[in-house]
Parts: sequence; structure tokens; C-alpha cells
Amino acid sequence: MSDKPAKTPKLGGNTRFQPSDFSIQRFAAKVSNDTTLEDILHPEFFSNHLDRMKPGMEITVLSDDFQLDARLRVLTVEKTTASLRVLDDYSGAKETNSKPEKEPKPAKGSGAKEAEGKGGEGSGTISGQLTGKVKAEDLEVTHGGPQGWRFKHGDKIVEQGFGSKADAEAARDKYLAKVNGEAAE
Repeated sequence: MSDKPAKTPKLGGNTRFQPSDFSIQRFAAKVSNDTTLEDILHPEFFSNHLDRMKPGMEITVLSDDFQLDARLRVLTVEKTTASLRVLDDYSGAKETNSKPEKEPKPAKGSGAKEAEGKGGEGSGTISGQLTGKVKAEDLEVTHGGPQGWRFKHGDKIVEQGFGSKADAEAARDKYLAKVNGEAAE
């Protein structure tokens, strides 16, 4: 055995450490309202722009009505196709008001109840707060890029890392039953 300490890896020369806009490049793509996330992930979707695409670059995609809002990473560029990965998908995210509306506070002893362990200060509005029930509409299933599918309650991520949308929806349904005190199937 050698008494020499292990060599610490270091980032290579000047070409490995650059301002991000120089080395990554960021582009924006404005698409029509009927374009879906599946459409933009198709290998041929950006085929008219392959000459300007490089692996590692970032593309922000916005639809005209802002319902599709996603950040993508270009992984490979071939002669006729490009492969992409979703970094963030904000599609379907709830719109926020610049001036929040004040909600009436529930009267003491009214039986108001928040989602177990998920409420509290800064947790966002919980629909059904006065009835004590969380509604399915309050729990949103979205794709979170590398973290996979997830479901959110308001603006808080409850669980993430699901391999498919169906898995996330099943976990959402179990969570909904749990917080409403119903028996899970």
C-alpha cells in the first residue's frame, strides 16, 4: 500500500468553466395552444432547428395561452432528430394573484380542519377548509422533470418520484382518502 493521499479530482481548464449563457445557450420556443408536452418531446418536433441546437442547451417552451410551460434539456442532436429531457413542467400550475384576496377566518368551534400535517402557515389555500374535506381538484398531478411524476396540494409538493402518471394518481387518491378520514381501497 502507498502512503500517498488520494488525489482530489479537479475541474479541467478554461473550457469547462464558462458563463452559463456561453456554454449552455438558452432558447425560447413559442408554440400554438394545441401543442402538448408529448408533442414537443417527439424526436422530430425541433427538426427545422437542428442546425442551431447543441447537446446541453436549454429550451423554454411556452404556448400562446401559457398553458404549456416547460423547460427542456437537449441531450443529443442527430441529422434529423433531437432527444430532450424535461427539466421542469409548469403546465397546469395554478395562477397566482399579484394581490391576494383575503379569506374569512373560520369561527372558533366551527369544526374547520386542515389536511393532516399538510396545512399551517404558508401552505396555501385548502379548498373545503370550512367543511374539513379536501377535494380531488385541490390535488394536482404534474411531471417534475428528473424527479418524475408528482402530486401537489396547492403550491406544495406532497409526493414525487413516481414512474408514471397512473402511479402518481393512485398515490394521490390514497392521500386524499387519508386526509379525509376515508378508508383507502
